[in-house]
Amino acid sequence: MRIAPAWTLLTVLATPCLAQDEVATALHRWHDAFVGRKIELGEPAYTGSKAKNIYGELIADPPLSLTHLSGLQTILDLAIENQSPDVAREGLRLAAVGLGHKRVDITRRPEVVRASALGALGHFSKMAALEVVMQTARGETKGWRRSEWHVAIQAAALRALGAIDVSVARPLIQKQLHATDPEVRLASADALHAIASPRALLAIATAIESERNSRVATILAKAAHQTLGRNVDRCSTSDIRRVVKAACGMLGRTDWRADLAAVNLLADFRNVTAVEPMIAILERFHEKPEDVDKGLISGLLRHRTHEVLQELTGARMPAHEPEQWRAWWERVRGEFVLAKQPEKVKGNTSSGFFGIPIIGARIVFIIDRSGSMIEQYRGNGDGGDGGTRFEYARRELLRAVSKLPPDTRFNVVTFSDTVKAWRKGFADSAKPNQSALKTKLKSTKVQGGTNIFGALEKALGLKTAAYGKRYASAVDEIFLLSDGAPTVGEITDPGGILSVVREANEHRNVRINTIFIGSEDRSGFMRNLAKQNDGQFVRL
Repeated sequence: MRIAPAWTLLTVLATPCLAQDEVATALHRWHDAFVGRKIELGEPAYTGSKAKNIYGELIADPPLSLTHLSGLQTILDLAIENQSPDVAREGLRLAAVGLGHKRVDITRRPEVVRASALGALGHFSKMAALEVVMQTARGETKGWRRSEWHVAIQAAALRALGAIDVSVARPLIQKQLHATDPEVRLASADALHAIASPRALLAIATAIESERNSRVATILAKAAHQTLGRNVDRCSTSDIRRVVKAACGMLGRTDWRADLAAVNLLADFRNVTAVEPMIAILERFHEKPEDVDKGLISGLLRHRTHEVLQELTGARMPAHEPEQWRAWWERVRGEFVLAKQPEKVKGNTSSGFFGIPIIGARIVFIIDRSGSMIEQYRGNGDGGDGGTRFEYARRELLRAVSKLPPDTRFNVVTFSDTVKAWRKGFADSAKPNQSALKTKLKSTKVQGGTNIFGALEKALGLKTAAYGKRYASAVDEIFLLSDGAPTVGEITDPGGILSVVREANEHRNVRINTIFIGSEDRSGFMRNLAKQNDGQFVRL
């Protein structure tokens, strides 16, 4: 439960008869000022006269520490106390910030604004306000100005219903799973993922069976997985079977992200019908190698599929020899039963970087070349003794590249104050490329600050990312090596970088591994970056 600052509560208590239109007006002004780049979240709210133009008399005796973010939270607290149709509309406008036709640079943290607005809307209970949210979720434009209405607001309303979680709204959300616009379907799937109601399971399974959009299919599979995980004892056997069948049917239909979500579901809700389509996934790497370059399949998918196949069957055959799996299956399929005791198996990999297995198909190694990397590295008998931190990182990078499988592609990004990519695209690990990389790294200068955000932006294309849009990324796995916390760049706050990456990577599913090579214990940021993005963390 969110607790407002003490001074905010005093303000609310001091204004019990606050006119509802004052709150709606303040929300409207705040939205327009933020989208129009007139204010920033972290700057002081009461500077000059513009604060009064936004907040009016809503905040009595504000502290000097008040920022525009805390000012927004104050208005949203008042919105919860003074719910009205107009307040609900303005809350939805804020919940759609950065998603519609008025784009907001991701470095300005629009996801924070959206989360704050959805958090407030989740507390709404008055029927007049709820009706506005439900009407908007249905795609009805009554009460909206023509210039304001767009699909993003409808999507925001659906996500708000997921936060509010009122039973009367669930059929509405389920109906929108079949909307024409994929952004609306995506928001509906998000809402059902948040609600995780067993009564929605059949609707989710039905939507999975017909969905052809990878982003939507991915979230639908995750929604089914979460719903089953929380309520398996309350779900009917027929609904569970329908979900499993739908998950098997979606394998190979879109791209590897949706397939990975389906495989993870099938790992927990085991069924014989999953074996053959999983073998088909392994076969695609041999039969359609061009799908790797197209981003339709990924080493992450092959690795996870191989793990699950071994757990389901008890068989032990290499992932890169699908013909063995196919021949085995043809022999046993008529009498096959699932392995009684699923055994967790780690898939084999032919290469690694500082002990972390490399399982992706398109890898980006991000290497710190800031001034502190010139310090001597004093290892613990791990082969890193002697030379600077950067020299140690360079040796390990070249070693890892030399062991990459032939069908794996890679690139290298180095960073200090500035960020430089070794290639515009990806390269294979052939000897000429290894030699070219070795020459480049030998001439790399070690100096300057630590622009971690810039390096991640280069690898992931963060600035062009919006929730659920343009998520496709050539990279499927990242290894970030650094010896310190971010000191320069467009975002230097570790929490801010984590939030932006988490937002942009939600639909990309890029695995981010981190290696911390510093002597001081400043590894929290790197540890969290790996944890939040399904990666591994190593401290040297």
